[in-house]
Amino acid sequence: MGAGPFVVIGNPHAGRGRAAETVATVVMTLRNAGVQARGELTTSIENATKLAAEAAGDNHVAVAVGGDGLLRAIVAGAARHNGTVGIIPAGRGNDYARTLGLPSNVEAGIRVLLEARPRPADCIAVALGATEDCRRNCHDVAIGNVYIGFDSISNVLANNMRVNLGPFTYRFAAVHAALTMPQLTFRLMIDGHPYEYAGSGVAIANSRFYGAGIPLAPAADLHDGLLDVLMFKQTNRRARVANMLAMRKGAHLNRRDVHHLRASQVQVCVDPPVEAFSDGDPMCTSPLTAQVMPGAIRLLRP
Repeated sequence: MGAGPFVVIGNPHAGRGRAAETVATVVMTLRNAGVQARGELTTSIENATKLAAEAAGDNHVAVAVGGDGLLRAIVAGAARHNGTVGIIPAGRGNDYARTLGLPSNVEAGIRVLLEARPRPADCIAVALGATEDCRRNCHDVAIGNVYIGFDSISNVLANNMRVNLGPFTYRFAAVHAALTMPQLTFRLMIDGHPYEYAGSGVAIANSRFYGAGIPLAPAADLHDGLLDVLMFKQTNRRARVANMLAMRKGAHLNRRDVHHLRASQVQVCVDPPVEAFSDGDPMCTSPLTAQVMPGAIRLLRP
């Protein structure tokens, strides 16, 4: 037998409204396996973070039943107590679960909860403005990626769409953003070294995928204590579209207008200021600082 007891936390809107049923199934199956478990449906992102913090404080495993946004909120709560997190993917993108190689089948996911051993994983602390101690001045916690510019503009468009197109929602929004967004100026401080460029965006990656399966940072490692930083220096529509197509094949790192490096801390200032997103949800407006939190949580994963 692996970890437990469990608090199974579901987003009632995830899985096209089927999350409540999934939570009930997970709880019942865990109990039938002889493990203590209870279910909770969230009322807000803040509520999800609170439930996860309480679960971690009681040495319970917080299980996320939803997408990357709910998972990010649960990780933010669990990280306050170096808690353990399990995942039953039930969202639109499920990119973090894809990075972990987690099954999309609920029954298989429950077996992971029952059999896996907790493994430390990194998170990303995000602070407002420029700061030397991001974790002390932490505004929020991210799990997979923090992105500003083209990607966050795409996310705003995707989240505002009235029709749910599934994974194609992100693709439609990305094309629209590539054709319409303005050129931005980025001023970064990466582990004490300054970088400045005109372009379309910057992404700070802890996991490999975003945007429902796009391999943003193919070599990213959740356990290495470092963040993958990608600077996108496209300055016109043609270059943005070409880079977007290259990203779908994981070939963008070969482009001259994409700069990739690894670091532990990144300070970002954008002119004009742009909203930063994390794991599909808005986080704050630049300037901001992102810093790795090595081993901040423990994950139940294959």
